[in-house]
Amino acid sequence: MDIKRKKPFTLMHCYVEFSKYPKWQTRELETSVKKQKKTIDASPGIATNDPADASLVRTDATSASTDALEHEKRPDGVKKEKLRRGKADDSACKLSLETVCAQKQEKDELKEAARNVRYAQQFELRKEKIALKKKEDARNERDDAHKQFELDERIMLMDTSAEWRCFYTHEPKHKRAQPTGSAAVTIFHFTPNLGYSTRTRGTLRAEREADRNSPETRSSHTGRERDPDQSPAAATSGAEMKEKGGSRAAVDERYAQWKSLIPVLYDWFANHNLVWPSLSCRWGPQFEQATYKNRQRLYLSEQTDGSVPNTLVIANCEVVKPRVAAAEHISQFNEEARSPFVKKYKTIIHPGEVNRIRELPQDSRIIATHTDSPDVLIWDVEAQPNRHAVLGATDSRPDLILRGHEENAEFALAMCPAEPYVLSGGKDKSVVWWSIQDHISGLGDSSKSETSPGASGSKHSKTANEKDSPKVDPRGVFHGHDSTVEDVQFCPSSAQEFCSVGDDACLILWDARTGTSPAVKVEKAHGGDVHCVDWNLHDVNYILTGSADNSVRMWDRRNLGPGGGAGSPIHKFEGHKAAVLCVQWSPDKASVFGSSAEDGFLNVWDHDKVGKKKNPNSPGGLFFQHAGHRDKIVDFHWNSSDPWTIVSVSDDGESTGGGGTLQIWRMSDLIYRPEDEVLSELENFKSHLASCTPRA
Repeated sequence: MDIKRKKPFTLMHCYVEFSKYPKWQTRELETSVKKQKKTIDASPGIATNDPADASLVRTDATSASTDALEHEKRPDGVKKEKLRRGKADDSACKLSLETVCAQKQEKDELKEAARNVRYAQQFELRKEKIALKKKEDARNERDDAHKQFELDERIMLMDTSAEWRCFYTHEPKHKRAQPTGSAAVTIFHFTPNLGYSTRTRGTLRAEREADRNSPETRSSHTGRERDPDQSPAAATSGAEMKEKGGSRAAVDERYAQWKSLIPVLYDWFANHNLVWPSLSCRWGPQFEQATYKNRQRLYLSEQTDGSVPNTLVIANCEVVKPRVAAAEHISQFNEEARSPFVKKYKTIIHPGEVNRIRELPQDSRIIATHTDSPDVLIWDVEAQPNRHAVLGATDSRPDLILRGHEENAEFALAMCPAEPYVLSGGKDKSVVWWSIQDHISGLGDSSKSETSPGASGSKHSKTANEKDSPKVDPRGVFHGHDSTVEDVQFCPSSAQEFCSVGDDACLILWDARTGTSPAVKVEKAHGGDVHCVDWNLHDVNYILTGSADNSVRMWDRRNLGPGGGAGSPIHKFEGHKAAVLCVQWSPDKASVFGSSAEDGFLNVWDHDKVGKKKNPNSPGGLFFQHAGHRDKIVDFHWNSSDPWTIVSVSDDGESTGGGGTLQIWRMSDLIYRPEDEVLSELENFKSHLASCTPRA
């Protein structure tokens, strides 16, 4: 029987059929009539309708098909429903996979977009939080500054004078005899392990006097040491001050009146009670600027009684900016307390008393000191190690020693503003000039070495002390004075020109380019010993001198010619009642200068105001008088980094129950500003008050 051959099977058909029915060749055929009529080629020309035979035939046919599957043709009309379903399922499977992939990609894109939106929102929230944090920090900083000022003033009112006294005194306070006498003021005193006890101010004075007169204490440890042949006016200046100033009660009354005027006279004021007397104070570099105050180094000397070494103190000073401090804060302070604005930063054990400190203008970390010796000591204060001043501690080693004097050089000291030059005067009646150019690079560069030569001064290192500090010989020694040279000063515009004054009452101008003889010598420049001299920073023609004759004189060097014109000052300022110890031009205004004296006053002058609106009750040119010290003011210094700010130090330990008083102050700008500006500001203030007054 002829069998129509249909479309042959392919390899894929067999694969799908085998994968779906791996044992299809053994299954029983369907007994339906339709399938029984369909014949399957078991072999060419053979057909059967018997199910059993058909099964065998189909098995043989399948075997034959697998042998030559590509060459076999499937009979016509034979279609596999299952094969079609398998192909349809495979296509559907492929379609669904592409759909799933597309959907997953779309979902990922949506998630990424949502994530980006969320990140952007978080970023904006973070920016808002940062801005709010900055505002909050600024508000907190203002609040903290206000609280700090209140805390500082409360600390200033605390009495800490007993702390150092108990440290250096072995005898308990309660065992000392209480002097009898009138004591107008009573203070609270804290004694360790005893609690608070009331002690009079007179008690402190008596104890201070007992300490001074004790066998271990030197008979005199403050003030200038004069030659035996010095003038009687200089030798008795302290007695004259007490005679002219009246009794101690009069001095205290004057001080009380001044203290009541602090809110009116001062923009800012700080009072610091010293442990030991100090003969010199200088401003160092400014190292930090804050919103309401600046931080700056301050150099001080400590002249002890021998129970502990003499020291050079480097302190950190907080200088409040103008128009920040409240009036009630600056006026409420305790004279016998430490100031919170002055904190000790480093201590250098100085070989001998520190009589004078001067800083190098090019690098104020480099300072020079005078002591009771012929040498000048140079220090790099930042490289020097911090020392603990205890009895028996070895001296710190200076970074450089300048030699050249034949006798002690105690006070006359200056450093050049143009070059690293040093001037000194001494008892050998000479002026010595050095250059530290060969050593200044090593002094100011702390990166080259971690420690300076002074680091070997530790008490734990004995062999290092055996090494001497580098020494420098002078460039020139100038002779022209007939007595001790008291002060020297460089010309601000020339490193080769300088001047000097001495106990011979002479003012001498020198020029190193013309030799070692005086260029100009003013005989009898004053009626007594000349203690101090300063050269104007803004106009180099003007020179100031201060003397034991209680006067300050202003000189024009253009009038000090070698031919007979010398000896005539252009102005005489007579406002002090005792010997003038220090004069200095202001760095803020060319015509302004200050002078301090043994009468306890620091006067601020303006020579442009001489002869203008003369007040019969005040000397010509005097426009401010600082009366915060109750004994001689031994030194003061204008602050070049903070306009119109002055630091001054006095030897009034008997009045304050300590070693002396250090004061930092700035007068109100209403005092020195032009009159029209002040009146305009006051008029605006008056209008403001009128607008704030409630109307009836």
